[in-house]
Amino acid sequence: MKPRVAVAGAGAFGKNHLRVIHQSEHAELAGVYDLDPARAAAVAEPHGCRVFTSLDELAANADAAVIAAPTVTHSEIGCKLIEAGLDVMVEKPIGHTLEAARALVAAAERHQRILQIGHLERFNPAVIALGDVIGKPLFFEIHRLSEFTPRCLDVDVVLDLMIHDVDIIVHPGEVVALLGANGAGKTTTLLTLAGELPPLRGEVAIDGVVTKAPLHRRARNGLTFVTEEKSVFMGLSLRDNLTVAGVDPADALALFPELERRMHVRGGLLSGGEQQMLTLARALARKPRVLLADELSMGLAPLVVRRLLEAVRAAADELDAAVLLVEQHVRKALRYADRAYVMRRGRIELSGSAAELRSRIGEIEDQYLSSHA
Repeated sequence: MKPRVAVAGAGAFGKNHLRVIHQSEHAELAGVYDLDPARAAAVAEPHGCRVFTSLDELAANADAAVIAAPTVTHSEIGCKLIEAGLDVMVEKPIGHTLEAARALVAAAERHQRILQIGHLERFNPAVIALGDVIGKPLFFEIHRLSEFTPRCLDVDVVLDLMIHDVDIIVHPGEVVALLGANGAGKTTTLLTLAGELPPLRGEVAIDGVVTKAPLHRRARNGLTFVTEEKSVFMGLSLRDNLTVAGVDPADALALFPELERRMHVRGGLLSGGEQQMLTLARALARKPRVLLADELSMGLAPLVVRRLLEAVRAAADELDAAVLLVEQHVRKALRYADRAYVMRRGRIELSGSAAELRSRIGEIEDQYLSSHA
């Protein structure tokens, strides 16, 4: 049975949504509501759909709704429809204030409804093509070529045009791979999630709670970050490297028994693979709730890479840790991951299950991971 989808707002965007829903094979157009009944009737007439006289009437006759009303009304309308049991898509921006946006998100979580924000420009062919032409813009010079419309004067131009391109979710007990060519923004993303870099926009939430805490506080609360740089104390023995981190050597050896015979060797004399095993053992022995791992396998032998990725997989399965893994060995990463995101030039371009992305590995390597990507 097709879901009944209604539209709240009969302006320019509401009119477009009515047309798209009417043409869709996957939804039934339930009708439209607007404060101006005449305008609602005018946009409903080409599609032969119903005009609702109130939001209550809309809610009683629809399964989902698109909110294409002025931004300042998004939170009020959205919360009302969500509380009535509807799934909701809201035109961007989500709200005119952060408080209004959070109220919508809280309502959706409280009532277990879907809340989707429209970001159509992500899929604008002109924007996609521009990404292949311009790498590092130095400045922007913008001219309005179309006729001015006052429809967006309720919010500033930055809020209206802003597009959020990095949305990453990692659940407890799963391994999610973050893939991309060099310079795609993977390490910067991990540094931001870890609290080492402040986000210019957006939020980082751990266990559903938004945090602005610095890295050391997030680490105390269960986050572990394995960086791409060497993080072994070169002058200390392997055992002392574990001790200064508060890790019982027995816990580390349970993960990597091959380190036992190297316990008294200084970190600087360990092989690259042994150093990385030490680093990961030190991280996992703390039983993290969140593990961020950046290029664990860089320059290492295939056997070592397999051991490291097996340990990461076990952390998710046995510790219920949420793991976000940046990895250059894409095919191997997808064998151990549950899901993956593909990043290009600071944007998430593709996401899906590991199985789905493995089936498209040739396309992904050519379009997103090659030197010209």
